[in-house]
Amino acid sequence: MAPLPPPCCIATGDNGMSLLRLDQVSHTVGTFQLRDISLSLEAGDLVFITGSSGSGKSVLLKLCATLFFAPDRGSLRVENQDISQVDYLTLQGLRKHIGVVFQRDSLISNYTVYDNVALPFEYHTSASVTEVMEQVMAHLEQWGLAKYAHCRPAELSTGHRRQVAVARATIMNPRLILYDEPTEGLPRLFRLQVINHIENVLVDHQTGALVTTMDRGLMDRLQSYITRVFYLENGRILFSGSYPEYIEFCETSGIIR
Repeated sequence: MAPLPPPCCIATGDNGMSLLRLDQVSHTVGTFQLRDISLSLEAGDLVFITGSSGSGKSVLLKLCATLFFAPDRGSLRVENQDISQVDYLTLQGLRKHIGVVFQRDSLISNYTVYDNVALPFEYHTSASVTEVMEQVMAHLEQWGLAKYAHCRPAELSTGHRRQVAVARATIMNPRLILYDEPTEGLPRLFRLQVINHIENVLVDHQTGALVTTMDRGLMDRLQSYITRVFYLENGRILFSGSYPEYIEFCETSGIIR
């Protein structure tokens, strides 16, 4: 199994400019509501969002990815731009710099591995077929996935599907990467590869990363990189602090990590 390479990311170089900032954000999806969420993330930050199943972690991540456009209330800024105040083309330009690894991968089932990884080029560039092919195949080669280029997701193992999802999320040189339960359901070796990948993102590229998880081991392994931990319950932030403070919060609150 080939080791996961670091993604080809670029830092903002803006000396503290927030890649992502939410101020008193509330948003309703179906019957679920996020309420009064405030957080920020800069280049080099690693922010964890944790909480029990159904607490709103995935909804919050999708909101940060601008998949719901603007929130119902409050402000959501990407690279200091309020997304409720920008036009669609500007929003698409901002999305180009956000890589998202969705829970359960969200690969398109009737697309090949190549087509899934190439998909961001359709939305964000006017590159020629030849240029796309060269970049995608080089990226797949880096990830040890070139031999699966013409396979469909159903033909791959869970671990390889997660690799493809991360490869797709990093193909456009994102400044911000959002990971939704990135180690969930993975065999040990693939889980370690994902952890190493996130370490490489932070050490080598000064890219911002936001991770939702219930994986205690993932947080323990990356604790030296963690900027802040948020604990969600019923769509609200119950705790925000450093990783040591989070451990103390869990112990005093009787929360099982």
